[in-house]
Amino acid sequence: DSSGAAYGISRWKGRFVRLNRSDAAVQAADTFAFVGPLLSTRAVRELGLPIKDYFIWFDDVEYSLRMMRHGKRTLAVRDAVIRHDFGKSRTLHFFGWKIRVAIHAPWKVYYGARNQLYTLTRPQIEWRAVLFYFLSQARMFLRNLIAQPFKAPLCTWMQLRGFVHGIRGKLGIVVLPS
Repeated sequence: DSSGAAYGISRWKGRFVRLNRSDAAVQAADTFAFVGPLLSTRAVRELGLPIKDYFIWFDDVEYSLRMMRHGKRTLAVRDAVIRHDFGKSRTLHFFGWKIRVAIHAPWKVYYGARNQLYTLTRPQIEWRAVLFYFLSQARMFLRNLIAQPFKAPLCTWMQLRGFVHGIRGKLGIVVLPS
């Protein structure tokens, strides 16, 4: 991202851990964002396309986890740079910490909550991933409450709706972007 972070690239160690940009020039990665990956056509033919019904958010993580389950290696190149503007953000000062918080539209919060829960509750996923989900959703709730209190009720509603739809497996375009 614009801060120099390895956006969307992580290792699974009982939870998603972002790769450290100071490590090796080429590193193994378990998950990636659909912001700049190069995929072999052979792998795409074998695994199929991303889940269309996800519409937005977490389609990339689901796909990278699918690749991992099928024994496909994913590598991250430390010095590759792709500019990705993921929207507005705010820097909060919280008990002496500076926290950069992305400001998400309520409809994106819905798809994030739904798709992440749906992905992480598939049979092949370990229980720690589900715990990670709930912790990340609690963090998103708190960030919305602090960073955009005027939108927090709507974001919370969308997050809960996404949770219910993720459990029920209700995919596809449900909430229209506004």
